[in-house]
Amino acid sequence: MIKIGILDDSQDAINELESYLDKFFSEKEIPFSIDKFTQGFNLLDNIKSKYQIIFLDIDMPGINGLDVARKIREVDSSVLIVFVTNMAGCAINGYEVAAIDFLVKPIKEQQLYFCLSRCLDKLENINYKKITIKTGDKYIVIRDDKIIYVEVRLHSLIYHTVDGDYETYGTLKELESLLDEKKFARCNNCYLVNLNFVESINGDLCNLKNAKLPISRNKKKAFVEKFVKNI
Repeated sequence: MIKIGILDDSQDAINELESYLDKFFSEKEIPFSIDKFTQGFNLLDNIKSKYQIIFLDIDMPGINGLDVARKIREVDSSVLIVFVTNMAGCAINGYEVAAIDFLVKPIKEQQLYFCLSRCLDKLENINYKKITIKTGDKYIVIRDDKIIYVEVRLHSLIYHTVDGDYETYGTLKELESLLDEKKFARCNNCYLVNLNFVESINGDLCNLKNAKLPISRNKKKAFVEKFVKNI
């Protein structure tokens, strides 16, 4: 899941940006979450949430967006910073904090989408692992961020991904050792789930976009704890 922070003292500007982001990521079927702030200090208090992208307005009351960016860089060198402001003359200052882009208000939808595509290119280089599996006579490389869940049937693993289903030999135990334990968890002995694709947990059911998987009693506590931490 891509975690995004927005800082702007205008609620209308936040709402507009949020609607564009929702359209972009929904069309690409990429899980995301947005935290919205109207004061810089509130964002800084939550910086441990580990955002991947932060949109900052520069012209802010109290602590301005550029100073917020400087403080962010003291604790996080990898988050992608995008300035969104009507102060076009401040663009050059963005290089000081290694901003990836600078958008001038009012935001143009296509300009934002180009910026987001650049952000995704950056994130894709650092945020996923690759798994190589043999299915039939072919070898296929699968990115872990595209795995929705994996199920075991007898001695076979079936990878359910955003690009389709793939079957190979293996065990969930072997696969677990290859994947990030913070992002993947078993809801029972038969299913290993990518927590970024979990839409909700309802009783003993794990609800994904196109599947409902049972949660076993002995796995439920650990599974729910991991799900909550991943939100």
